[in-house]
Amino acid sequence: MPIQSLFFIALQIAAALALQTANVGSSFAAGPGLRQNYAQILAGKLGATLADVSVSGSTLANMGSQIARIPSNSDIVTVTSGGNDLGYIGGLTMDSLAGGLGGAGGAGMVSESTLVGRFNEDLAKIHAKAPKAKVYLVEYITILGTDVRPGQNVPFNAARVEHHRQVAATLQRAYVKAAEGKDWVERVPVAEASQAHGIGSAQPWVNGAKGSTGNGVAWHPTAAGMKAIADMLYERIKKNGPRKAKL
Repeated sequence: MPIQSLFFIALQIAAALALQTANVGSSFAAGPGLRQNYAQILAGKLGATLADVSVSGSTLANMGSQIARIPSNSDIVTVTSGGNDLGYIGGLTMDSLAGGLGGAGGAGMVSESTLVGRFNEDLAKIHAKAPKAKVYLVEYITILGTDVRPGQNVPFNAARVEHHRQVAATLQRAYVKAAEGKDWVERVPVAEASQAHGIGSAQPWVNGAKGSTGNGVAWHPTAAGMKAIADMLYERIKKNGPRKAKL
């Protein structure tokens, strides 16, 4: 058999043995302004194939088109979404544009129960599309942690800081509830792990009101944040022992 044919067969075998991953969600999954998001970093660490269908600006309510593109043979699906359903990042942006006067953000929020319902609907659709996949529900990085200083490293007052923290808390509770009772879903507690890495900290995993070239956009994860999430996922996947992973 010609060497080229053997090489082609070897590539086919390698592809068949590779772990198949997929990534869905909004900008905290997609990583705007970054060279790689956490799913891309993770796929590299695993030597896996990745179908990254995440879309910045998407919501749980309109994630169906992403779910339709998940490979049915996926071993791992990562999900980060829900913030746009609550107007989370939009609210932070609006308060920033309001010149720190407060009261601008928070429009368009849905209730916590509605958010949980949307999570459950999308998770059920993912499970139906890729029934053998382990689904990792990846929480948002904490943006306004204990180190934030109102009016200093964020352009709004303490009342608005607390408002946005409450929105983040609603989102985090929805993650907890959405993962309950599903042995094929595992919640990744990024919010807790990143409490000391918010805006104003010595080692932030997220940008404030201004992004930086090559390191993400405003109010979104930095490269360090995406790497930290990928590392958390890798350790969990290694512990769980995925069917095809060579770790």
